[in-house]
Amino acid sequence: MAFIGENEVRKKLNAVNSALTKDQLKLVLDQDKSRDYQAKVQVYEKEIIKGKAIIYYSVKKNSFKLRFLNLDDDTLKAKIDKQFFDSNDQTGLTAYVDGSYLNGTTAYGVVLLKDNQVVKELNGILEAKDAIYHQIGGELKAALVAMKWALANGYQALTICYDYAGVKKFATNEWQAENELALFYQKETKSLGLDIKWVKIAAHTGDKWNERADILAKEAALNNKLADTTLPKAEKLGAEFALLLEEKGFKVENKGLINGQFVRLIITDTSLQPLYFDLYDTKNRPLIPYIHGKNQLLQNEVGEIFATLKKEG
Repeated sequence: MAFIGENEVRKKLNAVNSALTKDQLKLVLDQDKSRDYQAKVQVYEKEIIKGKAIIYYSVKKNSFKLRFLNLDDDTLKAKIDKQFFDSNDQTGLTAYVDGSYLNGTTAYGVVLLKDNQVVKELNGILEAKDAIYHQIGGELKAALVAMKWALANGYQALTICYDYAGVKKFATNEWQAENELALFYQKETKSLGLDIKWVKIAAHTGDKWNERADILAKEAALNNKLADTTLPKAEKLGAEFALLLEEKGFKVENKGLINGQFVRLIITDTSLQPLYFDLYDTKNRPLIPYIHGKNQLLQNEVGEIFATLKKEG
């Protein structure tokens, strides 16, 4: 028995399966288990059933969504996702996003395409407060940059192609955000109000635009001139403070200059919860630290010890 949307679903499957042929993959409609606006399909690789999926069809938007069932192979998911959303009816704005962490610098790269033609490439480095999350910070920043560019240029819908799962899972609350960056990313994504399609790309598998986004991120990191600078006052004071803390029984790891912007100490006490002490020396933060971690009592204690050291110095 036919179901509402069947013709559109079959047309979609034909286009997707044509693109999946080279990977010996195909999606087969299970008519008996499908119903209006929802089509159940079986996923085959080399004629062997690997799992199932549900295709959701919206008449109003003339759009599709895909949800996998009993399929644990992320590589297969990525290949199917890519063809499902990049097949010939995908004519909107698409962003490929990636992040990088090189030489102490965290950076992002974005490639934006309209109708499969590059319309913009973007990259840059992260501020020190976000750079501490290394490549993950770059991945999330890239997605936000893509979203904001889309809105600034009149787009209300965007397909985001990503290789780090958190780009989607933090945005959709599938993963619980436990740090400032992830919380900010969730809040910003929601507030922007874009209609987003998420497409997972398997990292380093030769996808042209995913590789290009990776190159852009690496270029930004390598071209960061701040990475070669020094902060002699902060480095000297940081070393003195590390010695003082060790005398008081704390365990301290001096990570040195980070991103050319601050000196980092990682401090632990008997609770074994790490505390990050980032000492800046800029016009707006002259030898002023940013102290962060989950142990609030330790934050307060370290802050008081540092204030005493500066006063005596």
